[in-house]
Amino acid sequence: MWKRFRILLVIELGFLFLTSALEMTLDLETRFVPSGHTTCGVLRCREEGVYPRINVIAEMEMFRRRSSADQSVKIATVSKRKQTLSRMWSGLKVDGIWAKQKAEITLHLVEEVDCRQAEFTCRVSAVDGLGLHRVSESRVGGSGDKTDEPDVHLLSESDATLTGSSALQLSAIIQQTHSSLEGALRQLQARFDDTSRLSENRLEDKLSKLEDTVARWERNIDTLRAVCPNVSSISQINEKLKNTSERMNSIETNVVALQTNMKEISQSNTQIGMKVESFNSLSENQVKDIYQHSMNISESLRASVLEVLHSSQAVVLSKLDNPADLVPGKLSRCEKDAFAKPSLTAYHVIIPEDQDAPYLCDTATRGGGWIVIQRRSTGNVDFFQDWATYKAGFGALDDDFWLGNEKIYTLTSKQPHEMIVSLKFNGIFQFAHYDYFSLGDEASGYKLNIGKYSGTAGNSMLNHRNMPFSTFDKDHDFHKTSNCAQENHGAWWYRLCHSSNLNGRWGDSGGRGATWSSISRSQSVTFSEMKIRPLPD
Repeated sequence: MWKRFRILLVIELGFLFLTSALEMTLDLETRFVPSGHTTCGVLRCREEGVYPRINVIAEMEMFRRRSSADQSVKIATVSKRKQTLSRMWSGLKVDGIWAKQKAEITLHLVEEVDCRQAEFTCRVSAVDGLGLHRVSESRVGGSGDKTDEPDVHLLSESDATLTGSSALQLSAIIQQTHSSLEGALRQLQARFDDTSRLSENRLEDKLSKLEDTVARWERNIDTLRAVCPNVSSISQINEKLKNTSERMNSIETNVVALQTNMKEISQSNTQIGMKVESFNSLSENQVKDIYQHSMNISESLRASVLEVLHSSQAVVLSKLDNPADLVPGKLSRCEKDAFAKPSLTAYHVIIPEDQDAPYLCDTATRGGGWIVIQRRSTGNVDFFQDWATYKAGFGALDDDFWLGNEKIYTLTSKQPHEMIVSLKFNGIFQFAHYDYFSLGDEASGYKLNIGKYSGTAGNSMLNHRNMPFSTFDKDHDFHKTSNCAQENHGAWWYRLCHSSNLNGRWGDSGGRGATWSSISRSQSVTFSEMKIRPLPD
């Protein structure tokens, strides 16, 4: 019965430790040019640790073997001591990032031998919730086929997006698993208690029967001595007594073994009780952490996909004489859920009927319908411009640009809008959402009006609420002794200068750059996009 109990316990606890796995993907269709090298594929290894399967990721390593006759060679390592990685190595562009419960290494494959013949191995060393060291490996061949390693998953682009509803389903599944595990542990505890009581009763019965047997043999011996006066009879009796003594010793040995087993069962019962209490004390907070982590993963994956789509679209736009030619029929409105099926591109150029200039529509983020009013991703466009330039707008829709204050005012004056700011810093995508956004007219200095904040990037626009726009030639800030636009090499809704400055100097790390202080402090972000969408009537 105890063996069956241990098997049930291993099955129940094992279910929780198998809810997450090392993921390795190889995409041979991707074509883009990082650092001036044309790639034939992208290999990515990612570990998203979930407690208690993984508590701390110690190290992630990537190995390459170009043929069966070669030895595996270590390509890259990320760990707590080396948390980020970006370099060229033997024909490979290598990028990596490490966090406590997340690690990722990405290889941009340049040579065909790596895409078609080489074998890559990803190894993750981690410590689980019980303090045990775990090592996981995934392998993939250069042809993109999976090896015998069961933890390898090859994903298509459509599988790479985790939506908000999926995150809620994940949370519900975790909570259901938690409840099922608690119920199973309680049933096992009750079954163990019943088994312990039954074993104790049986042991007491056996001891009582043993005492009765000994007493009966003693009576038989006395009777035999009385009725057997000759020596041979006594010898026979002595032989029987010897055999009886040996049987009694064997029974005593069995009794000692039973007592030892009962003590082990009692100790195991105590350990199980402690583990149940520990699980109950941690599970509620852990479920909340998993849910929040899932939401962050969803937003990060969505932003990563949008960045890849934007990079692909930029190549197409660069080859067109007119960016509007990108969309057949020249769409005239940017609306939520405008595309019933996924589009080949996340962005569409819109030619409005009542305006001369086109603008860019994000059709992928949260149902689409977002008009992009600012984008910075390459640093190719200088954003240190005067009032007239910011009023009219500048840049190119296939690169960095500012839509224009007068156009933004015209759009937001017709009906209420919401705004989302998408940001990337240290390789992580985050966002800030405002449930209301509008600009005043030029007479008000294009005053900024924003509503309630939500998101992951922090509310770095709060300090700029109700402030007019400032450029180096039109200073509207509250600073009495300096011009914030001039001092910070940008143009923004400055107050006593800024807590965000997304139009600052690109790449600057001294406080004058394209900053969002709640995540980047005084350093520049590496991607920003401001988008607005009409609110429903």
